[in-house]
Amino acid sequence: MSDPLRSILVIAAGMLVISVVAATFVLIAAPDDAETYDPGTPEHTVREYVQAVRDRDVDRAYEMLSPSAQRDVSEADLRDYMRFNYMQEPEWRIRLTGVDVSDDRATVELTLEYSGGGPFGLDRLRRREVVPVVRDDAEWKVDDPFIGW
Repeated sequence: MSDPLRSILVIAAGMLVISVVAATFVLIAAPDDAETYDPGTPEHTVREYVQAVRDRDVDRAYEMLSPSAQRDVSEADLRDYMRFNYMQEPEWRIRLTGVDVSDDRATVELTLEYSGGGPFGLDRLRRREVVPVVRDDAEWKVDDPFIGW
């Protein structure tokens, strides 16, 4: 192989690697769900709850739970869940992908996506979660605190 051809191939390979790394960075650094939701909606409640879990804010997350969920789960349980929950990892993206409202009950669908394993994205996972939400005194509350378990 001639030197000019080898140089062109090396440059092309380098540009390909840089492009893949840049694309991976953009995907990982992209905001989870840039869309905003009106306060007072099930989507807003779930989004705020997920953020409280990611921030490991036990008090804020516990306030967003329904009375039924608060009877079933202590603040210590919630703290343990947050300590070992994978949603804090930056490789996880969480998007709200649907909602179904019926009177004082709703389900909010989330898509959890993991993209890790280096610049080639060999380690990818996508899963769907459905979060039950109930209306309590005109406020929507999360009825199952353990998203992703």
